[in-house]
Amino acid sequence: MFGSRKNREKGSILLIAIVVVSVISVGLVCSLAYQKDLGKMGNRRREQMRAFYVADIGVQRVIHWFNHPDEYTPDTVLFTKFSDTESYFDSSDQTRFISTVSVPSGLLPVVYDANNSYLGELVNLQLLPPDPTHDPISCIVKVQSVGKSFSGPPKTIMVYLNTSHTFNIECPAAIITDQTATWGGQFNIRWGQVWAKHNAILPNLAQTKKAFKDDPWLKLKVKETVYLNNANYADGTNTGSTTPLPETAPNYFQPWLLTDADLDEIYQHQTETAADAADPFFFPIFDYQLNKEYAITKGRYYGSDAAGDIYRDGIIDEAHKVTDLYAEFHIADADNGPYEFIFIDTIDKQPPALDGSNMCTLHFSGNTPHTKGVFYCANNVYLGGSGDPPDVTNAVDPNNSINSLNKVRHQGLFYVSGQFDQQGENTIYGSCVAGGGFGSGGCPEVYYDYRLKTGALMTAGSNVRRVLWRTY
Repeated sequence: MFGSRKNREKGSILLIAIVVVSVISVGLVCSLAYQKDLGKMGNRRREQMRAFYVADIGVQRVIHWFNHPDEYTPDTVLFTKFSDTESYFDSSDQTRFISTVSVPSGLLPVVYDANNSYLGELVNLQLLPPDPTHDPISCIVKVQSVGKSFSGPPKTIMVYLNTSHTFNIECPAAIITDQTATWGGQFNIRWGQVWAKHNAILPNLAQTKKAFKDDPWLKLKVKETVYLNNANYADGTNTGSTTPLPETAPNYFQPWLLTDADLDEIYQHQTETAADAADPFFFPIFDYQLNKEYAITKGRYYGSDAAGDIYRDGIIDEAHKVTDLYAEFHIADADNGPYEFIFIDTIDKQPPALDGSNMCTLHFSGNTPHTKGVFYCANNVYLGGSGDPPDVTNAVDPNNSINSLNKVRHQGLFYVSGQFDQQGENTIYGSCVAGGGFGSGGCPEVYYDYRLKTGALMTAGSNVRRVLWRTY
């Protein structure tokens, strides 16, 4: 009887073990099946997202043709504005898209990754005419784009496009700063004005006098005090390191002014209109977020770190680090090369802090590149040396005369959120804007491109924009 009880206990333990193992096995099988399903769902979602982004490439391609209509070779007129209305709508409020247009298959891209592995392709791209009666929103054209990934079903998106507003790059002066502008070397500003919300500290009398006398377009607009280094009174005594000009100077300074009529140009705060006379400081605003978004979508966007290194696409790792500034940015043909839009962000990709805590100093010196267009640095910048940049042989002065400028480092707008320190021997043709102050040493030059005054030099933005989109 005892043996039978013992056998029964062993049998019970074995049965329990079998049940436990069975439960665990079932659980493992269910878990594996669940994980497999999750993997399939993840793969399916990934393929759907790839198909969506491939389809979106088709929409971007259409927007590109609106901006560059001559590149749509099947019909170079289709994406242009009507000449009589200067609009995508004619006098009868009709667009050029009066029937469905299927984009030829030869213009539909196939997408590969960095390793040249197939990701997907655009299988259909159609341009549908607007239907004011049934469309939920007014548009120029409807874009139906179908993308297909490596596996999984195709993805269709419908996007309604309408007129967008481009923005002109405008800058009213050669040098603009929200702080103080200082020259420790030569005062080589040509063809334009210098604006400073605080002070302007000019070099010695001979340098300053010659600069203003030689250039009829050189003017000062300074909100606080203009200083002239080591200037003399009429009796020959020296005033020391800086001398304030008449707006804030004591009365005894006036006799010195009257001794040299050539200096009249220096001391005037010129205004061009009645509005300028009331408030001569209409300082342009170069919005951080607007320019950043434009660079990400249409230009070239870079990040930075505390050491002043630059990274492509804002990705801070060794693979995206820019190690050769010349190879990255240089435009060899200064006269005919394209205008570009380059944005270098703060170290934390947030708007520049008032105390400069998220701004590094970017160093461009030696054999640095020639750049052209908008160079927007949301940091501090040191621009030094001379290097060997190309000459600009078609520079236009305010009289519309063509000039040749030697060794131009940048042409267009050079914007710096922090301190801009221009040193050595380098030339900028366009405008320099520095939120944190402008400093200059040595003999650099800035030639103002007066076309920036009206925004005639270059335009940013897209001719059309998405006003509504749907997925299927």
